[in-house]
Amino acid sequence: MSGACFGAELVQPGATEGEALVGRFVGVCSRVDDLHERYETLTKKGVKFTLPPEKQDWGGSLTHVQDPDGNTFTLLG
Repeated sequence: MSGACFGAELVQPGATEGEALVGRFVGVCSRVDDLHERYETLTKKGVKFTLPPEKQDWGGSLTHVQDPDGNTFTLLG
C-alpha cells in the first residue's frame, strides 16, 4: 500500500476504558498546501481551533483543530 492510512474507532457510551481516551491531543497531523487559507475556510464553517496558525522554529507553521468530542489534531503548512 502506498500513501497514508488513517483509522478511527468509535467509543461506545459507558465504555470507561475508551472514554478516558476521548477529548485529548491525539498526535495526528495532516499537511495542507495553504494553512492560512484552510484555517480561514474552516473557521468560517464553525470548526474550532485552539490557536491560529503559528510559525515554528523549524520553519513550518501549524495550528490545532478540535473535533466535536474535543480531540485535538494538528494541521501543518
